[in-house]
Amino acid sequence: MMRFFTPITPSLRHLVLINRTLLWPGKPLKHLTEIDKKKTGRGGAGRFIIYHHPGGGFKNFYRKIDYKRTYFGIPARIIRLEYDPKRSSFIALIYYLNGIYTYIIAPFQITSNTQIKSSIYDYFNSSNIGATGPIYNIAIGTLIHNIELRPFFGGVLIRAAGCFAQLLKKGPTTNNIVQNKEKRYNYVDHSTISLSSSQISEKYKKPIENKIIQQKEKKNKISFYPSELQRKFKNLQWNNTKTNIINNRPIKQNLGQQLNIGIAIVRLRSGEIRVIHASCLATVGSVSNFEHRYINYGKAGRCRWLNKRPIVRGVAKNPVDHPHGGATSGGRIPVTPWSKYGKGKPTRKITRNWLTTI
Repeated sequence: MMRFFTPITPSLRHLVLINRTLLWPGKPLKHLTEIDKKKTGRGGAGRFIIYHHPGGGFKNFYRKIDYKRTYFGIPARIIRLEYDPKRSSFIALIYYLNGIYTYIIAPFQITSNTQIKSSIYDYFNSSNIGATGPIYNIAIGTLIHNIELRPFFGGVLIRAAGCFAQLLKKGPTTNNIVQNKEKRYNYVDHSTISLSSSQISEKYKKPIENKIIQQKEKKNKISFYPSELQRKFKNLQWNNTKTNIINNRPIKQNLGQQLNIGIAIVRLRSGEIRVIHASCLATVGSVSNFEHRYINYGKAGRCRWLNKRPIVRGVAKNPVDHPHGGATSGGRIPVTPWSKYGKGKPTRKITRNWLTTI
C-alpha cells in the first residue's frame, strides 16, 4: 500500500512512499551482511568520473542474496520480510531444515510462515509461488522471475520490483534446430571432404574456376546469422509436453552445462522475447513491491539521502565534459557523454550469444 501525507509543509504535498508496516523493523542478520563502501563515481585515481550523479547518502549494509537456490529437496520456511536499501524489491529471510539462513528476493503476495522449496524433480505451476526449479519443470504460461542465463550460475534476469516474465513455449534443442536446417538446405560440410593429389593439382591449375567453386560452396552453406534464424524459427514444431530427461541423482552444479534438455521461450517485462536453456533455474511468481513505480520523494533532499546527486544538462557543460558542451545552442544529434546515440538507436553489441534473443 502507498502512504500519503497531509501537506503541512511544502515537501509533504507531493510525497508518496511505500507503507512498510508489514516489514521487519529490526536489523538484518549480521552474518548475511557485509560493508558496502560509499561510491562517488570516481576512478582509482579519484579524478575521472566513471559514472555520473552519485555521492552522499546514509551508511547502509549490503545483504547477501541467494540467487542460485541450490538447496534442492530441503524444505524451507519464510521467517520474515525485510527492507533492502540496495534494491527496489523486498527481501525474505528463509530458514532451511538443515539449519541454514539465507536471503532471497521476496515474491509478490507471499507472507511469513509460508513454506517454499527448490527442486529439480517436482513440477510447478502458478500456484507454487516462491518455488524454484528448472524451466522445463514449470508449466507454460506461468509468471517467473530470477531467471538464469547459464545453468546453476544464479539468476540475473527479472529481479527488480514488480517485474515478471512469462514462459511461452518449451521446444527442441539447438542441435535439433541445426539438424533441421541442414536437412532443409542440404548442407554439406566441405571441410571433411578429402581430395586426392591429382585433384589438388588440377584445383590449383585453375584459380578462376576455383573462385567460382568457392562462391557456390558459400551459397550452399548455411548462414548462421540472427536474421536467418529469426526468419526460420517460427516454422519449428514445438513440443509443449513435459520433458523428463534427468536420470542421475544427485545432480552436480557443473552438470547443467552438459545437459541437452532443450530450450524455452520467455517474454520479458519489456516485451522482448528471449530463448533460454531449459535447464536454467527460475522462481515462480512476480517480484514484490510492484508499487515502487509510484514513489514520489517530494523534495531534493530525500534523493540526496539515497546517494543521488543533481543531474546537469550536457548543454550547460564545457566541451571537455560533454559533446553538447560549449557556447552553442544545440545543432547536434542528442548523444551520451561517450558520443553514443541517446534517443532511439539500439546500442546492443552483437555477440556470440545471438541465439538468446529473437
